[in-house]
Amino acid sequence: MKNSQILKSHILKTILPLLFVLFLIPTLGFAQGSNTESLSLTVAPAQVEQWLGNERRITHPVIQNLEKTDSATLHFYFSRAYGQRAEAVIATAQNAREKTLRFLPPETVADVHVYLLPSINQYFDALGSKGRGPDWASGLTLLGDNVILIRLAPNGTTRIEPERTLAHELNHVALHRYSQNNYFPHWFYEGLAMTATNDWSIERAESLGKSAMAGQILELDELDDAFSKTGTIVDLAYAESAHFVTWLVNTHGDEAMKLLLKNVSDGIPFDQAFT
Repeated sequence: MKNSQILKSHILKTILPLLFVLFLIPTLGFAQGSNTESLSLTVAPAQVEQWLGNERRITHPVIQNLEKTDSATLHFYFSRAYGQRAEAVIATAQNAREKTLRFLPPETVADVHVYLLPSINQYFDALGSKGRGPDWASGLTLLGDNVILIRLAPNGTTRIEPERTLAHELNHVALHRYSQNNYFPHWFYEGLAMTATNDWSIERAESLGKSAMAGQILELDELDDAFSKTGTIVDLAYAESAHFVTWLVNTHGDEAMKLLLKNVSDGIPFDQAFT
């Protein structure tokens, strides 16, 4: 409860500049509404086992006739038809790695398999999966498998930003590896990734500002469930997570965040390490 009160207090303290942004949106012509098309998500190891089986032995690439390129300890797979778009993403690999290393050690980003596909469900179809990712997702991380799936599209035809998605999803892989299967809440995964990649947008400012005005800010313990929803509530969950973790880092510093991560990875329960 204390941390939820801190979250709400901080949001209210910053509401005036956010309101200023809201007034500017119609005059500047920024797109309004749900930002869902540019969102990504993670799939926990238990869910991956349900989809793909717990005795799977995956040899990459799982899809035939894909090109392969290695960059910055990452292995990229993509269709030749999307080669130009894929190369633009691959060119950002080192930058994505450096952003992740702000809080996490280098060994957490080694040998990660990244699929750059027109549909992330091509991966699951190739493996005969029982489950599928949502069609709206721009990226999906299979925690425990060290696999990142990123949806590509031709330039100029979508709001998807695969270069930003790569940095975000790589942070998820790194945090899960570093955690040694110790628990971090979903909101912390998302908040840390957005803080490390400086992933903020007009749409998220709008979502946060309107919810604060209406007294509809979510409690911290409500955020994880909100990520399973769609539309404005999931937009709000991402916005709150980013805002709160960024505030934590700005207030206490990078070293304090690194200490929190280490304590949890060493087995201290998150709620205890967080207080």
